[in-house]
Amino acid sequence: MTASGVIPPLGPDDVYLYAHGNGAICLLRAGGKVGLVPLDEATSVASAHQAAGGRIHLAHETGPLASQLLERLAANDVDAVRFAAERPPDTWPHGTDALMEAAAIGADRLLDDLVARGADLHRTDDSGSTALHHAAMRGNTHAVAVLVEGGADIEARNDGGMTPRLLALEGGQHETAKQLESLGASSGHPGLEPVEFPPHRFTSTRAYTLLAVVNLGIAVAVLWPPSAFDPVILAIVAVVLWLLLPPLAYWHGGAPIRLAGTTLVYQPMIGAARELDLSDSPVATSGGSTGTEARLGARHLVIGHPEGRRMSARELHHLVTDQDDVEVLLGHADRFFVITVAGGDRAAVFPPMGAAFAEGDTVVLPALLQQVADARRSGWGTASS
Repeated sequence: MTASGVIPPLGPDDVYLYAHGNGAICLLRAGGKVGLVPLDEATSVASAHQAAGGRIHLAHETGPLASQLLERLAANDVDAVRFAAERPPDTWPHGTDALMEAAAIGADRLLDDLVARGADLHRTDDSGSTALHHAAMRGNTHAVAVLVEGGADIEARNDGGMTPRLLALEGGQHETAKQLESLGASSGHPGLEPVEFPPHRFTSTRAYTLLAVVNLGIAVAVLWPPSAFDPVILAIVAVVLWLLLPPLAYWHGGAPIRLAGTTLVYQPMIGAARELDLSDSPVATSGGSTGTEARLGARHLVIGHPEGRRMSARELHHLVTDQDDVEVLLGHADRFFVITVAGGDRAAVFPPMGAAFAEGDTVVLPALLQQVADARRSGWGTASS
């Protein structure tokens, strides 16, 4: 007799096994403890529970990997009760699968089992990333070695044009990038597809401009007609503007227009578009309001560059969200560019900029790495995490 439902009723010694078509085996015990296990472990647990008088409930999808569990249970004389599951007990988001999850989180035993059993190493998720991309981005050196030895394409490019090595560099996983090079990955800089950024309306820059105009308007209203207290009021207004408005480097920068390789074309608020070679940048980070509750706040990139403007620690503190980054920035550069990014444009701007920095020797600070990762999760084409 075959029962049906989502999960079968389980007694104290019962277990439920679900064999996914991608090779994953879900093991559920009484009390709701669930997890993915290798084939050998699933077989030994089932045999032990059967010997203790428990029942083994089994559901499975189609395909050779799922069939391996059925064959192994039969070979070990495990009498499983077939269960017609209405849906699997677990799923994977964004087109990923069990192998990609194991590669990303460092579940080495599960990854070894899936690769040995013939899991598809070339399958891609919704962003075009393979399991090797996920392993490289998270710095899982064991998974990288096993996947490459198993035949994974070390030069595969996802929808964002990123190879596993470039993703490792972009994520700050330099040891993993070196490992990939030692395994045969190209150590050159093949270049990235040109990117056209969405139109930028200088949202934050105009907000700062409006703040300055309002303060000046208040000062004029208070000072009219002129009086002996004018110098004091002017000094107060100047201090307020000095504290609230961003430094000169902010106004010297602009909004991104396009990116070709490591050449960024940006639009200053006034004047013609200009170019900036990101390969000359020794350090970069992000700053401004980055929380979801501050969608209209300023967001920007702070890029060390010999053609930028000199900035003091106080000026950098004004721009950089993570104050611990200021000393690191000044340890690598004393001149900086500020590239403003509107809130709705983050998912389109941060990842390709991160990819461009990855092609050079730029030190990318954790604040920017986190923005790149968040933007990728919001939909820009690379590995999901």
